[in-house]
Amino acid sequence: MESIARRTLLGLLLVAAGLGLTSCSDDPAAPPQPPANLHEALARACEEHGIPGLGAVVIRTGESGGATALAVAGLRRLGAPDSVQAADLWHLGSNTKAITATLLGVLVERDSLAWDSRVLEVFPELAPAAPAEYAAITLADLLCHRAGIPSFEELADFLALPPFTGTNAEQRYAFTAWLLARPPETPPGQYDYSNAGYAIAAAMAERVTGSSWEDLVPALVLAPLGIDGAFGWPGRVGPDQPWGHEWDGRALTPHDPWSEYALPVLIAPAGDVSLDLAGYGAFLRLHLAGLRGADGLLTAATIQRLHQPVGDYALGWGIGSRDGDPISAHFGSAGTFLCGAVICAERNLAFAVIANAAHPAAEAGIAEVMDWIWERAGSEGAIF
Repeated sequence: MESIARRTLLGLLLVAAGLGLTSCSDDPAAPPQPPANLHEALARACEEHGIPGLGAVVIRTGESGGATALAVAGLRRLGAPDSVQAADLWHLGSNTKAITATLLGVLVERDSLAWDSRVLEVFPELAPAAPAEYAAITLADLLCHRAGIPSFEELADFLALPPFTGTNAEQRYAFTAWLLARPPETPPGQYDYSNAGYAIAAAMAERVTGSSWEDLVPALVLAPLGIDGAFGWPGRVGPDQPWGHEWDGRALTPHDPWSEYALPVLIAPAGDVSLDLAGYGAFLRLHLAGLRGADGLLTAATIQRLHQPVGDYALGWGIGSRDGDPISAHFGSAGTFLCGAVICAERNLAFAVIANAAHPAAEAGIAEVMDWIWERAGSEGAIF
């Protein structure tokens, strides 16, 4: 399994630093013309970087509809003729963390939990076996990766686990009990990106509501925003959905969504939601509007709390800056898709670019399109 954490940090650095990965002509006196529109930017990136398919959505508040612009280019799967379509699903990888954090925000506003709810107060029966270092860790600590919980980034981490049985929620509770009975990976309070921490946060939501994360996300986040989503690979929803592609260091191979590899249900809350571009745009719009002071599904105050960092990571979002403007950003991948998203309240701008491949060329192509969106959005009267 790909390291979601590594890709998240790489993506944030690419976006925040603005590395200018746009391709250059061999003749410095004749640089290539910039793309005329979002579709052309995506098509060019697919061709130049060998990416099977790309999709992008650009959001600004105060406008009608769910997206300022939406475009796709390329193929659903290498070796098959079908082009990606505007309504197709894309796997968000670790960008799912912001959705899980938003769900927790709903429960905080309902007084079912608080950001400072202690994990061992929600699970008092686990306290006797827990190391003393875990006594004070909170929900917010889990969501900003400062609880000391082991990272669980690779498939080998899960192969070493005992078998957990039962419903998804029961398995996550058993995983929570197993994690909290072991020493912290790092001292609580120190940043250490952890997919497993989001499993515990989801288990807290499941304990206080009596419902599974898989039921809570659609009911409390997606449906109120008018979003139809799915869990797991898009290709499991239907045969006419994009496949992801795996990279072996030399070539891309289509990843059969029904193959053995899938994210374990234990850490689904950290990285296993798929959305179409319009749906993901509606989610980004909620956060952009809240950062600009507008109440929605969550109050502006709660949205702003989700983006309040400890260091450079908040609750489901990395925090940085570009051209002097604060941004919230995240990259996510479970090894077959790659998703990057940016929100900049100062520019009234949010956007995401997603590939159905996860390899260095996809990273470069996504960064190139993000650079183009960022620069174009700074132009007066920009049209995508």
